[in-house]
Amino acid sequence: MIQVTKASGELEPLSLDKVRASLSRAGAGTETIDKILLELKPKLYDKIPTREIYSQVFKLLDTYQPRQAERYTLKSALFNLGPSGHPFEEFIARLFTAMGYQTKTQVIIAGQCVSHEIDVVVQKGKDIDLIECKFHQRAGAKCDIKTALYVQARFEDIAQKYPGVYRQIWLVNNTKLTTQAIRYGRCKNMGLLAWHYPENEGIEKLIDQFNLYHLLKLGYSEK
Repeated sequence: MIQVTKASGELEPLSLDKVRASLSRAGAGTETIDKILLELKPKLYDKIPTREIYSQVFKLLDTYQPRQAERYTLKSALFNLGPSGHPFEEFIARLFTAMGYQTKTQVIIAGQCVSHEIDVVVQKGKDIDLIECKFHQRAGAKCDIKTALYVQARFEDIAQKYPGVYRQIWLVNNTKLTTQAIRYGRCKNMGLLAWHYPENEGIEKLIDQFNLYHLLKLGYSEK
């Protein structure tokens, strides 16, 4: 049985079902998926990096269905916004603009105790929200409960200074959120946006819905 080397360095058995599922999520047709898997199999070897697998798959998909290849490479395209977090903040501002918000980036707001630099301030109608962007540079990294606690503490300091002015704070992440971070965020009425979260409304779905691929440098990634 062929094993694959994950981004973390761990080994796990090769699963072509995972490759098939990732292609299906990108919108590839069944016939195209079958062709890609048939061409992929001879190129596989024991302990092959998952990154190499998805590089090969991307090249094949780009040949058969270029539009779906854009979707398939979306995760790495978000990583390409690094290494600093600022380009990701600007991208999130553009995303919220597409969603009908007025946006400003890198805004200094005084709290009751200290001043805070807010990554993005968004407004729709009378509702004003604050957004804290967390950018990760490696696959597998997640926003955990410590990050959620930190973000909420900043919001509470500002809300105490300006009662009723700001509706909520968002935690926006280019990877995933831990279960505890989600539970805490929902309890505190935080806005949460990450890879595959909320379900069917995650960051990857919104990028596709508003067709913002042109704002990203496309490459390939592990799904």
